[in-house]
Amino acid sequence: MSHWQEGKIGLNCSIQVLQRALINIRAAWAKSIEVSAEGNLTAKTNSNYQAAKGGMNIVLRMGNGGVRGADIGFKRNEDGTWQVHHDYLPEGINNMEGAVKQAVATMRARAIAQIKKYDLVSDSKHGTDRIIDIAVPQEDIGMV
Repeated sequence: MSHWQEGKIGLNCSIQVLQRALINIRAAWAKSIEVSAEGNLTAKTNSNYQAAKGGMNIVLRMGNGGVRGADIGFKRNEDGTWQVHHDYLPEGINNMEGAVKQAVATMRARAIAQIKKYDLVSDSKHGTDRIIDIAVPQEDIGMV
């Protein structure tokens, strides 16, 4: 039986930003990620009932089989958003769209702080929420 699902990640970003976000979600994925700007990668399912899914731009190779061994594929839509294709999600990730959006938002907040030379006071996780505290000078409040 397959639990293969598809979902839209309502985020318009480059292939490089999505790749970096995925690695920020799980550092170990850096070893198992494949990228193709042409979209010629195939995501393997773990089921005999589903054929492999082609046309992927990014594929996370999750294992050699078994219930949680199916790949996770990402395909860029014409409007610049992303489609995610997966069977099971890795333990600790309930929603791939939320995880990717959180990772991209974290990257953006850190980049703005670095560009503006603001101090990063703290970066912590509380449950599924991430809290980033940045010291913004009084004169810049409202301009960020």
